[in-house]
Amino acid sequence: LKLSNPCISPPPTMIAHLLLGCSAVVTSAASKPNLLLLFPDEWRWDYAGFDPEEADLRLPNIQALAERGTRFTSAYTPSPWCAPARGCLASVQFFDGSPQVLNGRSFPLTTPTWFQALREAGYHTITAGKDDLTQSFQGMGLNGARHAEELGFDDWFRMQDKYVTYRRRPWDQFGAGTWNLPCGLTESGKSNLYLCNDWCYGLFGRGKCCTKFAHEGFDCAGFDQVGADQENYVDNYIGFQAEMLLDRAPTDKPWVMQLSFPGPHPPFVITEAMNASMAGRSFAPARDNQQNPADQQRRIRARYAAEIENIDAVIGSLLAKIESRGEAGNTLIVVTSDHGEQLGDQNAWGKKMPWEPSIRVPLVVCGPDVAANRTVTMPVSTLDVIGTFLERAGTNMTGQEAVSLDPLLQDGPADPEAYLKDRPFVFSGLTYPGGLLEDGPVDFRVIIRHINDTHTMKVVCCPSGCPAGNSYVPTTAPHTQLMAFNVAGKPPLDVENLNWTSEALELARYLPGEYATACLPAAYTPRPRPSWPLSSDVSLGPSVMSAASVAAPAVVASDAAAAEVEVGAEEQAANQGRIVVTWHADDHADGQVFDSFADAQHRYDELSGGAVAVRMYDENLNVLHEYGTMGDTMGESEWAQLDDFARAQYQPVEAASLPGTSPVGFTKFAVVGCSVLGIIAWVLVGQSHRLAQGYKDLSETECSGSEAEETS
Repeated sequence: LKLSNPCISPPPTMIAHLLLGCSAVVTSAASKPNLLLLFPDEWRWDYAGFDPEEADLRLPNIQALAERGTRFTSAYTPSPWCAPARGCLASVQFFDGSPQVLNGRSFPLTTPTWFQALREAGYHTITAGKDDLTQSFQGMGLNGARHAEELGFDDWFRMQDKYVTYRRRPWDQFGAGTWNLPCGLTESGKSNLYLCNDWCYGLFGRGKCCTKFAHEGFDCAGFDQVGADQENYVDNYIGFQAEMLLDRAPTDKPWVMQLSFPGPHPPFVITEAMNASMAGRSFAPARDNQQNPADQQRRIRARYAAEIENIDAVIGSLLAKIESRGEAGNTLIVVTSDHGEQLGDQNAWGKKMPWEPSIRVPLVVCGPDVAANRTVTMPVSTLDVIGTFLERAGTNMTGQEAVSLDPLLQDGPADPEAYLKDRPFVFSGLTYPGGLLEDGPVDFRVIIRHINDTHTMKVVCCPSGCPAGNSYVPTTAPHTQLMAFNVAGKPPLDVENLNWTSEALELARYLPGEYATACLPAAYTPRPRPSWPLSSDVSLGPSVMSAASVAAPAVVASDAAAAEVEVGAEEQAANQGRIVVTWHADDHADGQVFDSFADAQHRYDELSGGAVAVRMYDENLNVLHEYGTMGDTMGESEWAQLDDFARAQYQPVEAASLPGTSPVGFTKFAVVGCSVLGIIAWVLVGQSHRLAQGYKDLSETECSGSEAEETS
């Protein structure tokens, strides 16, 4: 492993110790390992230095950990938002079982945490950086102590995230620590580093260093005011504090540390030196982005990458500290993130989306009893990092939903079947009603399951329509939307290509009850909420997917799916040669099979009407033909045209010779209707007024004495 300065070669003894730390050797069979969770904020899965075609990132320390450990290419957060993701990990629950489901709300002190469990198991517990468990306008205090011991921490250095660190006066340990430091750059005319960066970053990124062009979209031409002294850049400062916390950790007991870097969360404000290091680098522009010029996309991505490279250097310094304590051979190291970052993909910035850039994160594990140079492609949950920590510590928590990654980590052959038995699928989700910021409501649940070497199925349920911006799957808001994708392989991944297969519908039955009820046809009943680990295998029924790549169908530009075709696996052979339509419209899910378009027309007339389009699929779910919308309403002549078109194009295909499919052969029609959407008017209240009211309400309800005075 390399030191923080990549130009300095580490001593040979350091190499030996660090190699030992990422091998299968344990210093003592009876000793518990130290546990280190390195947790950058908002780090997307394909910006980890393993795909130079996507991003020319140079991360020698993280890459060395991967070479001497195990890397997961399909790790998913339980929730793609800061506090909800961290609340899930703290409580060891998926989103629907977690008590902290929104930013701005503190983790309830009545809920047990994994930090408490490890402290009770004999560990010295440490947190450094942004833990997001103590929120609201009071914060965690200038000494970080508010709620710290109750949450399970023995020692700490705590701060807010970059959006709210700066609000004219310090309110966390980082702010207090930088109040008396000089500014490296003097353009603001302020008197200390905190105030200089308050001028630069501002509240919610609205300072002088950046131009905001979208929700969580910032183009930052200005530089962090530390100047040439990068030791006080926010991620470096937190890394140094983590080293100090290790220095005062007891040596007679194991320790666990969660180091939560504030970066690379937006706004992407970097130093002049970090900016210079990106010269000549190559970064692919965003996918499916029609809103931002390509040069702007690349410029923003380069600054994002610069933050990640800087964090890698800080990680190298911390690993050297662990070696200097003689603990490299007995420390389990995990590098992952709370959630990803859209970076302009699907015309979106930030997170809170069901798409891969938002919910998929890097994950590298290195240490005792971890296989070296292994890559795991099957989907896993970052929640299971905590399950692994608990198992390595010899303890557990009542009702925990995390399981251990050890079957995939163990030195020697991996045992994916053992992991799949406990974790046949992973969840992610978020419910956000909208509020202080300008982004609107979001509500979705995602379930992901490994199918085979070429297919990983991802099912997305949005009861009120999925977020707009993905041109492959236009939103149906405010109507229910159920989608399925194959997310194996390289991007682009969030394209509609597996909808309404029997496997997708069966997998959707394992969504949380109200979401399965909302998104599934009436014929499919929800499964009970599973208990982890599962006591029995999960069956998704007969396979209808080919082992070959499944082509993405062309897009029907419709606002609402008023009708869908579904041919059940057991019906395929019997229905071969017939036109089969199962009607599923808006809130109606009749589950009827129509012998002709005339029968479908009769049912259509009973409903609200709307424009209609038709798709025809082969047995591999490739689109053979697509017939566009046929007007705002469907009359006799339009239905006759549709009938004639479909019958003329219908050509059954024998599938017996195709791998991974049942030898039944069928053609699939999808009738998609459009309804006229009402316009929802949102009254946007000015941010300053909302913030002022928030301060007022909190000072009246939560604060007392000097705290109330400080808040006001």
